[in-house]
Amino acid sequence: MSQANQVAVLLNRNAKRVNDRVVRNVHEWVPSHQVYSTGSEEEATAAVRDILDRGYTSVFAGGGDGTVMGLVNTLKKEAGDRPWPRIGVLRLGTGNALAHMVSTGAPEDDLRAFLTQQQSDDLPISMMEDEEGTLFPFAGVGLDAQVLNDYNSLKNSIGKGFAAPIVNTVGGYFAAAFTKTIPRRIGRFVQRKGMQVRVRSTGDQAFKIGENGVVQDFYEEGALLYEGPFSMLATGTTPYYGYGMKILPFARRYPSMFQLRVTNANVAKSLAILPRIWDGTYQGNAVTDFAAESVEIEFNEPLPYQVGGDASGYRQSLRLRVCPQPMNLIRLI
Repeated sequence: MSQANQVAVLLNRNAKRVNDRVVRNVHEWVPSHQVYSTGSEEEATAAVRDILDRGYTSVFAGGGDGTVMGLVNTLKKEAGDRPWPRIGVLRLGTGNALAHMVSTGAPEDDLRAFLTQQQSDDLPISMMEDEEGTLFPFAGVGLDAQVLNDYNSLKNSIGKGFAAPIVNTVGGYFAAAFTKTIPRRIGRFVQRKGMQVRVRSTGDQAFKIGENGVVQDFYEEGALLYEGPFSMLATGTTPYYGYGMKILPFARRYPSMFQLRVTNANVAKSLAILPRIWDGTYQGNAVTDFAAESVEIEFNEPLPYQVGGDASGYRQSLRLRVCPQPMNLIRLI
């Protein structure tokens, strides 16, 4: 059986870059009955069921991190004892954190290279899981999640007007941060309403990460990793957030563990170190890093929570763990 007959493509019609031209180009390489165009959770679930029933060995998700997460979580729910297909990522969404590790950035070129077997191997990557059973590659509480909430609010207020193309870029995040999130943080600072967090290890091992990723203190199950003020808590098994921001530079360094980064900085310092936080080069006392297998996290109040770059309400506590069995991403770079 040819490679083209063993691959399915799942396109999210709501993704930023999924348009008629992309669909036509995909159909040039993959038979139309193997291309699933979905615009709702129900359509995506039906597509994944059909993909499993037909036994495709590879499936490409066309969209952003939310599309990939949706595919992964639906496979978890629907696959049962059946083996998962290899998962490819076509960079067609907004965030594309996973795509930065496996995709060239040109979706049609990636698909062509895979089908002609010019280049392809697997990148094993572990997923994280919260207490609700949701699988994801990264998540955050605090500043990053609040910016995301404010960004979504900004997009909704603008709708499809003339400014929409500008807002639907990294510039939109900056606009939301400077017009909504940062003024709110300044107000909280003036009112002395700081955020507090307590992080406890619930796995067999955890350790603190020092400069350049060097292992420092080891912690046993039940040990307190961190307690105190914070502005952002980020955790994940991939270094990247959306737009190539390398928020968790040590996330891939320790197999079967995830990185947890606690950032504690006031508004002025946050703005000063932000470029180095985003490119993964910051080292200093504003961040404290850990590697862990599982943790329990408690906050002093309900705080904004984001999962895989999607807003996910507010949480006052979390239980997070790394899944022992990694999934295979098709790597084309």
